[in-house]
Amino acid sequence: DAEAAVLEATQGKALVLRLALTYGWGRGAAKGRNFCEQWLRLILTGGRVAAFTDQWRTPIYAEDACLAMLAGATHGWDGVLNLAGPERVPRHDFAVQLASEFGFPAGAVQAASASDLVFRDPRPADASLSITRLQGLGFEPRGISADLRAMHSALEHL
Repeated sequence: DAEAAVLEATQGKALVLRLALTYGWGRGAAKGRNFCEQWLRLILTGGRVAAFTDQWRTPIYAEDACLAMLAGATHGWDGVLNLAGPERVPRHDFAVQLASEFGFPAGAVQAASASDLVFRDPRPADASLSITRLQGLGFEPRGISADLRAMHSALEHL
């Protein structure tokens, strides 16, 4: 409803962004709050990350999302636009890639099922977003492997 109201009020000239699962290093008040930071902290303290094998997402690195937003503002994009990564993956696969990039064994990630939990707010099993329009506008997010390398590299500058 909010998207429709904004587009109606601006005769379709606003840019409405739908943001996928976003990962990266938090800054300021958000430092330590991103799920990747929490997962890495858990592994560093000897815990194991329980990640769902039955929840699909198209995660995007926060820096890629910011670059897409800047491109949208610079080029005057409008309408509804999904900001997501190019890969649709289960949370578990993402967690295994995260652990691997930071030098932890795959055993640091435990397979879990979302169906075993009761969520206060319902969550869809597949919340992946298509980025066909984003790509058509000339923006291509890097993807999980490249972005996790960038996230790891950024660690020394935090």
